[in-house]
Amino acid sequence: MIFRSVTLITFIFISGYVNSAELTAGELHEFCKEYGNGDASSLMCGSYIRGSIDGKRIGFFGGYISGKSRGKTDQEDIKKIQSEATAEAYKLKEAGYDLGYCDKYITINQIVLVVAKYLKNNPESHHYRASTQVDIALSKAFPWPCK
Repeated sequence: MIFRSVTLITFIFISGYVNSAELTAGELHEFCKEYGNGDASSLMCGSYIRGSIDGKRIGFFGGYISGKSRGKTDQEDIKKIQSEATAEAYKLKEAGYDLGYCDKYITINQIVLVVAKYLKNNPESHHYRASTQVDIALSKAFPWPCK
């Protein structure tokens, strides 16, 4: 119980830190050094990478829906556009395309391990934005098109 409370408080503190400025790849590397050991840094590492991926998906398909529905007021038209966007997302997902890399057969744990390894092996990239380096690591490890 105490461990969970400390972890939650630490995560809230770290979350506030992340929101205050863009995380660099070097800062993410510090969180990811010991990924998998169950501490707050490990939790932060996995959460940041997962959030980075989810944010990119939401931004991509949200933009698709927003652009197609601009000026439309009929709810049936908007529902149709949302349905088309969802169908497009599923087609891309079935093909293994996930906005720049192939994630057809990989797990979130593999994704985090690949990003952590990339950050460890590329210290010259530590001053760049973490989210950009996540994309680069995944596109190098899991190139599109899927094999």
